[in-house]
Formats: sequence, structure tokens, C-alpha cells
Amino acid sequence: MQAETMLVKLFKALGDHSRLEIVKALIKKPMYVEILAQCLQLNASTVSFHLKKLQECGLVTASREQYYMVYTLEDSLIATPIKTLIANASNLETAPNDKEKEYQTKVLSTFLVNGKLTRLPIQRKKRRIILEYIAGQFAWDTAYPEREFSLSLSEFHEDFCTLRREMICEKLFLRKDAIYYRMDGQSPS
Repeated sequence: MQAETMLVKLFKALGDHSRLEIVKALIKKPMYVEILAQCLQLNASTVSFHLKKLQECGLVTASREQYYMVYTLEDSLIATPIKTLIANASNLETAPNDKEKEYQTKVLSTFLVNGKLTRLPIQRKKRRIILEYIAGQFAWDTAYPEREFSLSLSEFHEDFCTLRREMICEKLFLRKDAIYYRMDGQSPS
């Protein structure tokens, strides 16, 4: 599960009064469902429901002790500052997920045959994937004169002028004095 989704589940779980009371009780010591129900004056089934939600977000763990399940608070998660949780979730979220990688692979295999571009996709998202792939074939720290850049692009497709223009429009390359520099896709500072 993605880190950001897990973080949302955690905050939602803590947003419920009954679950918050369960967490407060488990801070003191691990407990059975029946003991928690008695302490909080709730039905055992209600406590079980809330414990399941707390388990889903990783806040509570369960272990079997004879006939009963004992619920324990996950101390490492509860002791982590919120700032750290959010920062770590954001860092993990920036990496592309498996479905996105699959989609990129499918687009590349559809529009590139033996390293040659069959046609430039009309759909912007697909076109961007193709352009990023082609841009990835160029070095970051190299200045490309227009002629050399055009010749390199012509190896991918005969309409190198369109590719060159699209690279500039998508901010993958910067053109200055007929020299092309690779960019990261963001506006130049």
C-alpha cells in the first residue's frame, strides 16, 4: 500500500473518539477485547471493529495468547513525530508505482519499434512519456548545437523539427543561441 494512503488511514483512525480511547487504554498496557470493552463501556463487537481499523493502519498489532487475542500498541509508530510521518510519506509517494511503470512500458512498446518512433502520440500524457524517453537518451551536462541535436532526434523519427519543438514546449530542453540543454521538465529559474 502506498505510504500516503497508509498515512490517511492512520489519521482517519485517530479521528474517531472510540478509537482514540482504545489507543489511550493500550498506551497503558496490552489488552483483550473484553477488557477494553469493559473499560470503555462499549460492546465487544464495537471494540473489535475499531481494533480492526487500528490494525489496518499499523497502529495496533494482535497476538494470540491461549484462547484470546491480545492487542498491543505499535510504539514505534505512535512515538514518531507527525512531521516525520508526513515527510516520509511524501518521499515514498514521489516514486512511480507499479501501475504507472506498466503504463509507461505499454506506451513505449506501442509507439517505439526497434528504437524508432512510429508516430507521435496525440494524447498528451502518452506524448510526454515518449518525449521523456527520448530526452533520457541525452546527457544532462552537455550542450547540443542545433545541427547535432536535430541529427540525434532524426534517429528517432524523420520529423525531427516537431520532436525538437515538443521538447522545448514540454520544457525537457532549453534552447539558447541555437544550443540545446537538457532540463528536468520544470520552468527554468
